[in-house]
Amino acid sequence: MGVEVGVAVGVAEMKIMGSEAGFAGFFEYKMKYNSRDRMRRINKIINLGIVLLCGVFLGACGGDDRSGLEITSEPIAKVYINGMDSGLTKYKNTKLKSGETEIKLVAETGESWERKINLEKNVTTVISWNLKENSGYILSMEKSGKKASMLINSNPGNAIISLQGDIKNKTPANLENLEIDDYKVSLNFPGYKGLNLIVKTVDNYQLIIDAKLATEKISPNQVTPTVSQISPTIERVKIKETPTGWLRVRETPDNNGSEIGRANVGEIYELLGSKGEWYHIVYKGKQGFISTKYAEKVLE
Repeated sequence: MGVEVGVAVGVAEMKIMGSEAGFAGFFEYKMKYNSRDRMRRINKIINLGIVLLCGVFLGACGGDDRSGLEITSEPIAKVYINGMDSGLTKYKNTKLKSGETEIKLVAETGESWERKINLEKNVTTVISWNLKENSGYILSMEKSGKKASMLINSNPGNAIISLQGDIKNKTPANLENLEIDDYKVSLNFPGYKGLNLIVKTVDNYQLIIDAKLATEKISPNQVTPTVSQISPTIERVKIKETPTGWLRVRETPDNNGSEIGRANVGEIYELLGSKGEWYHIVYKGKQGFISTKYAEKVLE
C-alpha cells in the first residue's frame, strides 16, 4: 500500500493571487476534511497527506529576502533550525532568511532526521517526514524563467514516475514544458511503498520533489512463500523471434528511450506491467521496457 497524499482526507485547492508589483503571489490552501477524522488525525501527516503543496508566498516587496518553511512529521517532533530550538511539528514560518539552512527533527521516542536544504527566496518549502520509517518528501520551487517543469529525485533511484497515471520516466528526471495544472505524481519501486502527491505547477518556476520511499515490511505472522509456491502466479514475458535475434530494452516506454541492454530470443523476464505497446520488465536487476510486438506473456 502506498502513501496517498491529498486523497485520503480531502481536496486541496490552491490559488495564485497576483499583485501590481508583478509575480509576488501566494498559495491559499483550503482543505475540506472528513469531520470524523479532522481532530483525531490532524497530525497523521505522512499517512493522510494534509500538507501537500509548496509555492510562492507573498513578500512585502520585490527585494524581500524572506523564505517560508512548513514541516510536518510522524510522530510529532522538536524542530531545530541552524541548531536553535524552533518549536514542534506542525511547524510553519514565513520569515526565515533564504539560503542554506540546517533542519533537524527529534522525536520524544528518539528518532531523528536532519538535512541541509536551500530555502529559496520568496518560496515556501514543505517537508513531510515519517521518522519511524525514515521516509518522506521535500517540496520546493526555484525560479527558472521557463515554462513550468518538475525536477523529481528519489531514494532509491530509478523509481518509476507516473504523471496523471501515465508512466513518464525514472528518477532522477526533469519533466519540462508542463501546462499550469494540478498533477498527481506517483513514485513506485519494487519492495517499497508507493508515494502519491498532488501538486500544482507554476509558470516560470521549477517544482522540486525530493522523496525517500519507505520499505515494505513483512508482517511477523506472514509466511513468506517458497519459490515453488509463487512461480505459477508470477507473470513473465518471453522474447519471441525478431529479425535481429535480440530485442532492445529501453529506459523509457518509447522508441527514443535510451537502450539499457538487449534481450535475446527465448529469454524470459519478470513482467511489472504494461504501457501501451510496451512491456515493463525487470532486466538484469534494472527496470526497462520492451516492445509487446516481440514478446509474449508466459507463466513459469
